[in-house]
Amino acid sequence: TLDRASSEATTLTVSAAAVSPATAADFTLSANRTLTVAAGATASTGAVTVTGVDNSETAADKEGTVSATATNAQGITAPSDVTLTIADDEGRHATDITNVQVSNTAAGAVVTWTLPATAPGSVRVQLANNTCATDFGTHTDKSGTATTHTFTGLTSHQTYCVKVTPVTGGEAPVTGNTATQTWTWTNPASDISNLKVTDTLATGSVVTWTLPTTAPANVRVQLLNNTCTTVWGTTDKSGTATTHTFTGLTVGQTYCARVAPVTGGTAGNAATVTWTATALPAATIAAGTSSVTEGTDAEFTVTLSSAAPSGGLTVNLTVEESTNGDYVAAANEGDKTLDFAEGDTSKTYDVATVADMNDEPNGSVTVTLKTGTDYTLGAEQSATVAVQDDDGLTGLAVVGTSGETTKLSVSWDAYGGAEKYVVKWKTGGGSYNTGEESTTTSHEIGGLTAGTSYTVEVSAIDTDTGLDMVLGKAEKSGTTNTPGNSAPAFGSRSYRFSLAENADGSTTAVDVGTVTATDVDTGDTVAYSITGGNSGGKFAIGASTGAITYTGSGEDYESFANPDTAFSLTVRASDGTVHTEVTVTVRVTDVSERSSSRPSFGGELIGNRTYVQGVQIETLQLPAASGGDGSLRYALEPAAPEGLTLDKTARTLSGTPSAPQGAVRYAWIVTDADGDSARLFFTIAVAEPHRAMRRDAAELSLAAVARETMASAVES
Repeated sequence: TLDRASSEATTLTVSAAAVSPATAADFTLSANRTLTVAAGATASTGAVTVTGVDNSETAADKEGTVSATATNAQGITAPSDVTLTIADDEGRHATDITNVQVSNTAAGAVVTWTLPATAPGSVRVQLANNTCATDFGTHTDKSGTATTHTFTGLTSHQTYCVKVTPVTGGEAPVTGNTATQTWTWTNPASDISNLKVTDTLATGSVVTWTLPTTAPANVRVQLLNNTCTTVWGTTDKSGTATTHTFTGLTVGQTYCARVAPVTGGTAGNAATVTWTATALPAATIAAGTSSVTEGTDAEFTVTLSSAAPSGGLTVNLTVEESTNGDYVAAANEGDKTLDFAEGDTSKTYDVATVADMNDEPNGSVTVTLKTGTDYTLGAEQSATVAVQDDDGLTGLAVVGTSGETTKLSVSWDAYGGAEKYVVKWKTGGGSYNTGEESTTTSHEIGGLTAGTSYTVEVSAIDTDTGLDMVLGKAEKSGTTNTPGNSAPAFGSRSYRFSLAENADGSTTAVDVGTVTATDVDTGDTVAYSITGGNSGGKFAIGASTGAITYTGSGEDYESFANPDTAFSLTVRASDGTVHTEVTVTVRVTDVSERSSSRPSFGGELIGNRTYVQGVQIETLQLPAASGGDGSLRYALEPAAPEGLTLDKTARTLSGTPSAPQGAVRYAWIVTDADGDSARLFFTIAVAEPHRAMRRDAAELSLAAVARETMASAVES
C-alpha cells in the first residue's frame, strides 16, 4: 500500500532478505517480484515467498525482511519494510504463538499473530516499553481463536513492544512462551514518518521524510543538539516539502533534526533523527617526476582522501621556484587553483619550465597546497621537482699531446650561438689563469710541466650583444706526458652507447660498448678502468679489452629527466705511469611496457533513448567494463543533455531534461591506466511535450487502424 495515490503508475520492486545474524542459508528466498500500482490507486497485490529451512538444530529464532523500492517521478514513497520471524521448533512448545507483526494504520497499531496448531484457551496481549521490560497498563485476554488486536491512544514516534502469550487451563491457567515484537508508532494520517539523513557531507546534510496522507499547511524543520533538547534553528517549509538541507555544520559533530507537520499554526507530532557530519576530503600533493630538464613540464599529483562532493571543489595552491632560479615564467608562479569534478579523487597539475641558452645552476619548482573550502589539508602539503640545466658544454677531452711532455691537447663539442671559446687551466687547488681564446673546437696548451695533472675549463662565449656572455662551460682534468713516456690516446674524444630499458644484468652482464686506446711507446700495455660516474657500481669494464658491461638489475626510462644522458662515465686508459681519460655517455632507450589487456564492454549495448522535456527520466544504468590495466575511468561525450546528471562512479544518468534536442550521438567511454579505451554508442533525443503528445496520439491512431485491418483480414 502506498502513502498516497499518484496521477501516474508506480512500479514497486519487492524483495526478501535475511536479517543478521540470520543468513541466506537459513531461508529459501523467492526471486524479486515487480508490482505495478495503477494511476489513481494506492495498492497492488502479489506474492513474495520466504521459506524457512527445516533442520534438527536447536537455535534462536531468525528474522527476514520483505522490502520494496518505488519508481515514480512524483516522489511516491515505498511501503515500510515488513519483518518475518522464522521460529525454531526444536526447543519450543507445540502451543507457541509465532509471527507477531505490527502495522500502523489510521485506526491504530494493528497487531497480528499466527496461532499454534493446538489452539490455546485464550491469547494474552500486553503493551510494554521499547525493551519489553516494563508493561504499560493491564493486559488484554482475547479468545483462543483471535489473531489480531489494535492498540489506540499511543504516543507518536515512540517505540513500543507487544507481548503475545498463549494461555491454557481454567481456574489455574498456564501461560506458554511469550512472543514479542517492537515497533515505532506513527499515525499515517497525520504524522511525519520515514525521517532519515540520506547524505552527510559536512557542507550540507540532506534530510528527507514522508508526508502524512492528509497534507499539512507547512512542515517545520529544526536543527538541534545531539540529545534533541536544544534548538539551534527553525525553518518552516511548504506543506508539500519532503526534503531540507542543513549547511555550515561542524565535521565530526552529532546533530538532531526534528520535523513536524504544522496546520493552523499548531505543530503536530514531531519526528526526530540524529546523525554525525562526516569529514571533508583531505588534499595531499606528491611530485609526479623526480626531476625534469629545463623546457619540460614539472608534474605534480594532488589527491583527495575521498571523492569530490556534488558540484565538485577547488583546491588552492601556490607555485614557487628556487631562490635566484629562472626556470618558471612569472605568469606561472604565485597563487593558482585546481578544479575537481564531482567524484574525482586525483588530478595532475603541470608547471611549465622555460628552456633558454644560459648556462646556470640547476634549480627546482615547489607547489604548496593552501587552505580552502570543501576540503582540509593532509600530511603532504608540499612537493618539489628538481629542474636540470641543459646548457653546459659537452664532449670536453684533455690529454697529453702525443710526443710532447709540456703540452695538453684540449677538444670539445661545438656550442650553438658561440662565436669563441676561452680555455683556462690550473694545477691542484690553485686559481685559473686568464686563459686563451679559440674560435675552433680544439686548443693546445703549451709551457706546462711534464708529468703534471692540470684542470682545464672551457667556456662558450656569445659576443653578439657587445658583451662576452657565457653560454655554457665545462671542466676536466688531464696529465702531461712523462719524458720518454707518452700517455695512451683514445680513438675518439668521447663515446656514446645505448642501454635498453629494463635490461637485467644482475645475472648475466649486458654488453654496452667498447672503448679503444693505443700507446705509441713500445712495450707499454694499456689498462682500462672506470674512475667516475659509476654510482652504485652498475657498470664494469674489461681491464685489457675496454669492453663496458652493465651489471645492474634494470633501469626505468621514465625515471630519468633526460634519458639521452642517463649515465656519464669517466673511463681511464693507463700505461701504469701516465693516463688519459675520456667521457662515455650511456643513454637509456624506451621499451613499451603496455599490457595486451584492454578494457571491454563485452557484448553490452545501450539502446537509443527518447525523453520528453520536463518529465523525469527513469534512471539509466550504463554498462560496466571489464579487463584493462589498473583502475577504469568512465566518461560520456558529449556532455549529457541539459537537466540530466551523469554519476560516473555509479554509472547512472538521471534527472529531468530541461531543453529539447534532436537525436544526438553519444559515446560511453572507458579508459584504463595505460590509456587503452573502449566505447559504446547510442543516441538521446529530447522531445517537446506537445510533440510527444502528438506522437502518442498518432501511435494510438495507427494501432487502431492496424487492428481494424487485421480483423477484416481474419473475417475474409
